[in-house]
This record gives sequence, C-alpha cells and structure tokens, in this order.
Amino acid sequence: MKRLKTNILITSSALLLVSSLASAASHHKAEYIRQYDLNENGSLEKKEFDQARRARFDATDSNNNGVVDVEEYTYEYENRLDKKIADERESHIKQTGIRFSSLDKNEDKKMAWDEYAASGSRIFSRYDTNKDGQIDSSDPKPKAYQAEQELSDEEKQKREDMKQKWQNRVIKMSSTHGIEGIYERYDVGSDEVVTRKEFDLQRRATFRLSDENHDGWVSEDEYTLEYEDRLDAEISSTRRAQIKQTYVRFGVLDQDENGEMTFDEFQASGHRSFTRWDTNQDDVVNMNDAAPKPHKKKNTDSEKNTKEDTAY
Repeated sequence: MKRLKTNILITSSALLLVSSLASAASHHKAEYIRQYDLNENGSLEKKEFDQARRARFDATDSNNNGVVDVEEYTYEYENRLDKKIADERESHIKQTGIRFSSLDKNEDKKMAWDEYAASGSRIFSRYDTNKDGQIDSSDPKPKAYQAEQELSDEEKQKREDMKQKWQNRVIKMSSTHGIEGIYERYDVGSDEVVTRKEFDLQRRATFRLSDENHDGWVSEDEYTLEYEDRLDAEISSTRRAQIKQTYVRFGVLDQDENGEMTFDEFQASGHRSFTRWDTNQDDVVNMNDAAPKPHKKKNTDSEKNTKEDTAY
C-alpha cells in the first residue's frame, strides 16, 4: 500500500504555532473566547480582546514594518494551520487503536472478516430503520443511543463539549455516526440510497485493502495504515482549500486594495466579530450572552465562505 508522505503536513516551521487568524472566525462562542482569553478566566473583555489582536497582528508582521502583506498573512496562517492539523491527526490515529480494540471481539490482536462484518451489520441495521434492506430517506431517523432526558447535567455538558470540539476541527473524516457519513462511504451510485449489497461490497473492499499481506485477517498496524492513507488524503485536500481561502480573506481585509493590511483594517473585522458575540453590548463576551443571530444565507458557497471567514 502506497502511503502518502507525511511531509504534506510537516514542513519547516509549520508545526510551531496554533491556528489563530483562521480559527478566530469560529462560530462557537466558547472557542471564540478561548482564542483571545489572555487571563484564561472564561470571559473576554473588549480591552483584552484588543490586546490579543494587537499581539496577533504584530506576530504576523514578520518584517516589523507596521503592515502585513499577503505573503506574511498566508505564511503565518500556514504555520498555525499545520500545527492544528498535526494535533488533530494524532488524535485521529489514537482513536483508530480504540476502534480496532472494539472490533477485535476475541482480543487475539487479529480482526477477522467475521468480526468486521458483524460490526457492519450493526451499523446497517441501525440506519435501515424500516427494515426494507436499504438505507434511504424513507427510513425514520434512528433513535439516539441514549435519550437526552436520561442524561445528567454533567453528561449533557460532556456531550455538548464533544460536539463543539468536533465542529471546530479542521479535519472532518466521514463517520458512520451520521447518515451523511453512511452516504459518503457506502453510496456507490451517489443516489442517496445504500443497498445492503452496496454496503457489504464496500465493507469487503475496505477489509481486503486493509489486509496488506493477504493472510485473511487484519492486524492493528494494517488497520491503522489503511486509515492513515484515507486520513492523509483528506488532510491534503482540506489543506489546499484552506490555503486558497486565505488569499480570498486577505483581499477582503485589505480594504484599500494596496496589497498591505494595516492594523486598523485588521481590527475592523475583529470588532465586527466582537460586536456580534457581545449581544448585550456590555463590552464583555461570556457564556451568559445570548446567542447572536445567525448569518443570513448567502447565494453561493464562495460568498458564504468569504464573508464568514473575514471576522479575524
């Protein structure tokens, strides 16, 4: 199996900084506060926000000439993006080991086809709720693993934190924990219908691909390597799209279009984002503020990404 080289991710000083300019546009309040909360008290004051933004701008201005050009802006973002990607990749790989252990029911360090197929049957059965032998829009939504009302406040908060953490990730691999992931991985005909035959053929193909030495079973190393290939392909695609969008963001921030972004131009966007989150207008953003109104729907994905990503 030919593996993608990890230097897609690790280049020069690309692992030195945490994503900030790009992730500052996060539409989740806790993440937004965390990025600028210098004293880490869970509350973001306007003065504190301005100080954090000043420090961020100065760090991006690598030649210290008082303005940021597109190369500085992009280079700084690439460094932070790659650090975030590397951290998330490590987390993904760690979860792979956990998944393998859950599939290896007899704990012999080997995943047989029967074990993998049994897991697939449980997945298919969960989403084929009307039991007609295929997964499509006619299937009622599957019941939650545990009803919300049965959870304690602590469990509800933990579930919400995990959901928010996933939403803030750069790398979003398809998962069988949602119908979108089922379609993405198993809908061979791209018609939003997954037959049992399609599903089983895809599962069998994945198993054979993972069984690199063709001995009829999959070791943890083989299982991990197959996932790493898919993961690195997703990372490469995502990274390209993110870097491309950086140039678009710079163009929006550079209001006078002179190729240089001043701190005032940078802060104009920052103040818009702060005002959006500070819904009670007390110059403090915290979790007690009411949620802001959602962005108006844009005509195209490009317009949507450009507008939403400029609150940096």
